[in-house]
Amino acid sequence: MTSSIKRKWLWFLTVLLGLHIGGGLVVALLFAQEQPRAGAIVGYATAILGHLWIFGSLWRVRWSRYAKGALAIIISWDVAWGAAHWFKSIEYPGTAIALRGIWCMVCAFIVGLWLIRLVLTPGSPITGVARTCVDEAIRMKVALVFGVMLVVVVPLLPFVLDSDEQLRYRVQFFMTWSLTLTSLLLGLLTVFLACGTICKEIEGRQIHMTMTKSVTRAQYLLGKWLGICMLNLLLVTVSGGAIFVLVKMLAAQPAQNQFDYIGVQEQLLAARKQIGPEPPESFNIEELFAKRLEQLRRENADSDAAKNKISMKMAAEIELSLLTEWHAIAPKDHGVFVFRGLNVARDYGPSVQLRYKPIVKPRPDDEMARFALWINDRPYPTDRQGRHLSIVSAVRSFNTLDLPLSFADEEGVMRVRIGNFDVTEPHKSHYNTLAFEPGNDFEMLYDVDRFEYNFIRTVFIIWLRLVFLAIFGLMTGTFLGFPVASLCTMMMFGLAVASAYLTEVLGFYATTSYRNAPWADKMGNLLGIVGANLSGGNVLGALNMMLRICGELLVTVIPSFTRDDPIESAADGMLVSYATVGSSILWFGIVWGGGSALVAWMIFRRRELARVIV
Repeated sequence: MTSSIKRKWLWFLTVLLGLHIGGGLVVALLFAQEQPRAGAIVGYATAILGHLWIFGSLWRVRWSRYAKGALAIIISWDVAWGAAHWFKSIEYPGTAIALRGIWCMVCAFIVGLWLIRLVLTPGSPITGVARTCVDEAIRMKVALVFGVMLVVVVPLLPFVLDSDEQLRYRVQFFMTWSLTLTSLLLGLLTVFLACGTICKEIEGRQIHMTMTKSVTRAQYLLGKWLGICMLNLLLVTVSGGAIFVLVKMLAAQPAQNQFDYIGVQEQLLAARKQIGPEPPESFNIEELFAKRLEQLRRENADSDAAKNKISMKMAAEIELSLLTEWHAIAPKDHGVFVFRGLNVARDYGPSVQLRYKPIVKPRPDDEMARFALWINDRPYPTDRQGRHLSIVSAVRSFNTLDLPLSFADEEGVMRVRIGNFDVTEPHKSHYNTLAFEPGNDFEMLYDVDRFEYNFIRTVFIIWLRLVFLAIFGLMTGTFLGFPVASLCTMMMFGLAVASAYLTEVLGFYATTSYRNAPWADKMGNLLGIVGANLSGGNVLGALNMMLRICGELLVTVIPSFTRDDPIESAADGMLVSYATVGSSILWFGIVWGGGSALVAWMIFRRRELARVIV
């Protein structure tokens, strides 16, 4: 029997190789004789014959499940590629590429699912439960809905963007929304799968059959968690691979101009580290902050509670106003910005990028900002004759300027001085205020890694979040019914996604002298305000402050999916560092994930499964 099968495989491969090699030689000969049309016809005929030979060979052994899978792939290939060719012929190339992308994602998922089942084949109790969980997930309708949405939307998204928009904005938009959509859909899938797989087995009493097969409760939970995590790993890998390929394809499209092309290749498809400016010695922010805060307290000296409220509500606004004042340059005046720590950048290249978005008030008629630049008191840039040239940039648009690291001093410090005038053509100077928004709108950038590795780290962090969500959903399913467990897990997911927004809202009320104050000092200040309100008879104010304390505790306890968000960093070409990956492993995998797993095991080992618990 074995020798017969070997002869059949040998005959199959011989004919297939003969068709392709013989057809390839004929095609090469025809092209060499300058008969391209005949060569193309022979090439197509050879491909069709080879395709029919493979299809016919598989059809003869269609009773085999592997043959059935191969036939399904071939038939779907024919349908997808035929439809794509038709859409391309009627001038819809985007739809054609999307159809091929959908087919590739579906096939990759099928192959990956087969590999997962192969890995989970050994007869361990944990792998057995994990494989059963994966098979159960594939049969769930909710998994099918979320899977179809993911497979359809991701390949179609880049081709519904406005082609008149700049290429860098299209690439950034697609990367941001495709990764966000993947994280959201897989998060919802994980919630329903983690809660449903354990709750339904308990309510339907199928778990009794599992528990009688020498499977401990810890092995049962670990198997469920392993199955969900491996399924999520497959989905994240397939989606991430599709997004990466589509980003590369989208970035290869023609840009509107040279600056647009540079913005895509050097700023978005990169992994850059950023350094913010520091004020000069003459501009002491802490001293100015203390003076303005004390002035406000003197103007509102009614009670201790009023003083504290003013310091909390106005601290962030005072700090922002000081930063804005420092970043604003009056007409014919200068502004100084100090950048430190640039010695590290020398290991990655000879220059750094100054990214800035100039704002001119009132806005000039030509929509351009004109200013002069000095680096450590050396004029930059200069022409071949050494004459200082002005910098002309579009207002309210991001611009980048390459600054040579040779201008930095031995300690890696660049003292950037900006003059609000046109040094090349003084008559074109705008007598308006030149300003830069504090934060990411004015910073130094330098490449430290490749975009490919940065993207892989981003996708890995998304999977780590799903790892935590899976064990949290299993934990709620150990003692709650499916509707309540899903609701609790969904609330955790929503709070984790909205944690940055909640922190910002609470920070308006719960800020001490600075927004980055230690958490203990912040809470101590809040408790002091509660005491001051109670001693002054303001019970309502004390209750409001207690609610704010509870909000601070909630934001501190729950995990955050948006703090140090890797999706935003990757889409902006910023570095997603290994430190961020390590922090995600620590918090999502060990602290919150491990804590949820411990609670799940403690509850599940004490639960009486013989009774139906409502």
